[in-house]
Amino acid sequence: MKLYHCTSCNQVFIGMFESESIMNCCGQNLEDLQVISNEEEQEMHKPQIRQVGNFFTVTIGHQDHPMLEVHQVEFILIKTNQGFQYKRLEIGKKPQVTFILDYNEMVDEVFAYCNLKGLIHLKL
Repeated sequence: MKLYHCTSCNQVFIGMFESESIMNCCGQNLEDLQVISNEEEQEMHKPQIRQVGNFFTVTIGHQDHPMLEVHQVEFILIKTNQGFQYKRLEIGKKPQVTFILDYNEMVDEVFAYCNLKGLIHLKL
């Protein structure tokens, strides 16, 4: 899985399979969306993760992360041993999503996309 970003229209694309193809949008090649490694940003976006049975809930930030037009978490993505799941968040609502895991599905990684800071790899 690879994530791409269009700098013209600000869309984020998910490449599900490895490929040598060059993806494009708005007449230009897409950039690989790189994970932010800044520790301060990691701390600001630190997730609260709770799993009860097959419900896996992710909440972003110590305090609620802003969910405004100009600064928001746009989506949360989890990578599991069976693939990945993706959920969009809504402006004005709590930055929290709940995923339903299949039998024997285990979460390997969690990512969040902040429209100001970029892609953040959330530590489990």
